[in-house]
Amino acid sequence: MINVGTQVDTSKKAVEIANQYKKGVYAIIGLHPIHTGASYHDEKELGEGGKEFTSRGEIFDKESYRKLLADPKVVAIGECGLDYYRCTPLSISKQKEAFIGQIELRMNLINP
Repeated sequence: MINVGTQVDTSKKAVEIANQYKKGVYAIIGLHPIHTGASYHDEKELGEGGKEFTSRGEIFDKESYRKLLADPKVVAIGECGLDYYRCTPLSISKQKEAFIGQIELRMNLINP
């Protein structure tokens, strides 16, 4: 099983859960583009049985993710990219910064 984090706190939780098991459970860490901007999503928007949530507008902190990536239970950087469904010029800029930061983090692992 792979548990996916979509921002720093859920990424930490994914790693924590993965480490509760000797094998078969792993984590993916990353910052989903929706979490680079503050937004609110209610139950209606998320569909039947959905839960509301608030996105805080996280700034990508490469060092926090680098520390998580050092854990052997982390198998990928994911839930990153560009999502222009709800966007402004500022949100596009923040998404690009986070996406590039995650690519750079991964490239540093390949070519230290």
